[in-house]
Amino acid sequence: MTKVPLEHYCNDLQGHTQISHGKWRENFLNCRECKRKLVKFIGKYFLTNVGTHLQSHQTLFVAGAFDGDITDTAWFVCGNNKPQPHPAFTCSAEETDTRIWLHVKQTASNRILIISPDTDVYHIGLPLPCITHKQIIVQVSSINSCQLRLLNLTALVQALRYDPDLARIDPSILPKVFQTLYAVSCCDYTSFFSQLGKATFLRYFYQYASFISSASDNPGTLADTGLADGLYEQGYLAFIRLIGTVYFKKHATGFDTSSPAAHFQSFHNTHLTNLQQHLSWLDNIRQNIWYRVKFENEMIPSHEALLLHWKRTCWVIDMWSQADQTAMSLEPITNYGWTLQDNTLCTVWDSQKNMAAIRERVSAVLKGCKCATGCTTKRCSCCKNRKECSVGCECTNCSNINHGEEVAESDITEVAIDEEISIDRSEDRDLEDIWIGYLAMRKEHMRYRQKISLTVT
Repeated sequence: MTKVPLEHYCNDLQGHTQISHGKWRENFLNCRECKRKLVKFIGKYFLTNVGTHLQSHQTLFVAGAFDGDITDTAWFVCGNNKPQPHPAFTCSAEETDTRIWLHVKQTASNRILIISPDTDVYHIGLPLPCITHKQIIVQVSSINSCQLRLLNLTALVQALRYDPDLARIDPSILPKVFQTLYAVSCCDYTSFFSQLGKATFLRYFYQYASFISSASDNPGTLADTGLADGLYEQGYLAFIRLIGTVYFKKHATGFDTSSPAAHFQSFHNTHLTNLQQHLSWLDNIRQNIWYRVKFENEMIPSHEALLLHWKRTCWVIDMWSQADQTAMSLEPITNYGWTLQDNTLCTVWDSQKNMAAIRERVSAVLKGCKCATGCTTKRCSCCKNRKECSVGCECTNCSNINHGEEVAESDITEVAIDEEISIDRSEDRDLEDIWIGYLAMRKEHMRYRQKISLTVT
């Protein structure tokens, strides 16, 4: 996120407040305090002034623009009546993309348009009951976009249930499976895998959907995310199959078989538990791709890191499942992959043992000799330990180094980060294109089938 300039000062908003258009985002929206003040100002302004502009059948609801004892309340106004709170729309959710689904559920309207370019919004709503009996359209293009792009959620859920590639998965869990697939590959609360975006996960899932998430074929599905009942342990097996499949396909030329499912079956052993079989399979994939990656962050994370990532995903799914409720009841977040340090919520990336090993390896690279004599004798600590001088050394006229093509560590880090960000953002756009194109394809397919039926008749 862009930092707010040091000279920035927060000011209270009034009806006559003017903000420089050229620095609107830099000096205003990037400051959370100013952004919050803007939301409060707009919300109260609309409640106070919009009543006379509404038609007799129209009602305006405003939520998320209040503080103090009325923070969670939603207020409405119709006609010339005074604004009033509405208990049915009151919600303890803090995020708009979650809270909006309570409004979708409670509204009397059956045809609903949601305007939001945030991909979290429509994935949150996929498994909710209101999808089945209301026509819900999400405008995924921004308001100022020259191209209108709409996603029909109701049609999407129906299309998933009749897709032949997903035939072996229980139709009743398909919406939640795809919601989990989205969250586990990156959302507001979970991280993403280096150079693997959402569209990549979606593509490989479609190819091996029955292997990854069919309970009749293998234990656990991506819909098994329940925290209270411990279902997330079964879901973890499906998550491992998903991760193994994605990395297997990305490095397919490094394996004797082209199918991750066939490769998985070769690790079947009656003496191993389901978890042991899955982890052994994943270890083999990790070993096979070790010499095929450029940077260590392209490797499959450790088992412990994957489990923590899966726990965070399950916690997010638990929160999203309550999006249409007025009050949320969530498990302690510190039990599912986060920790509190000095009142700051931090992500637990790996086990303490693995993190200590990483710090030791990094320290070994960064610490080095300070020789001024060319590093040719055992007086040099690097020569004494039979290793080449590295980026951590401060020696001069060094002879103990590989003179091949070298790249500064700082350059590698910056390039890797830039590639991850650019790939992740482009994959986000690809994901929306895939869903919209998928609906169009299914619609054309149904027309074709109808034409054949009429011809036969």
